[in-house]
Amino acid sequence: MMYISKMTLFNYRNFKNSNFIFNKNVNTIIGENGSGKINLFRAIRLLLDDNILKYAYKLYNLSQMSNEKRFAATKKLENILNKRDNL
Repeated sequence: MMYISKMTLFNYRNFKNSNFIFNKNVNTIIGENGSGKINLFRAIRLLLDDNILKYAYKLYNLSQMSNEKRFAATKKLENILNKRDNL
C-alpha cells in the first residue's frame, strides 16, 4: 500500500518552509484557526489531483483577460464544471 510519508511545503500560502512527516496509519492534524490546516490538505490535493492544477492555470489565464473575455470564459468554465458535477 502506498502512502505519503513526508511532505515539504516551500512558499505555499502561509507556509514559508515547512516539513510534515506522516505515519503509515491514521494521522491527526491539529492547529489554531488560521494556522494552515486547510492549506496543508489543499497542497496534498494538488499533488493527487492534476485536474486542480489545470483549473488553476485556467483561472490565472482568466485573470489576465479583459472583462468581456473574462465573462465569456467564466460562463464556459461554469458549464464545464456543471456538466462534470452532473455526471
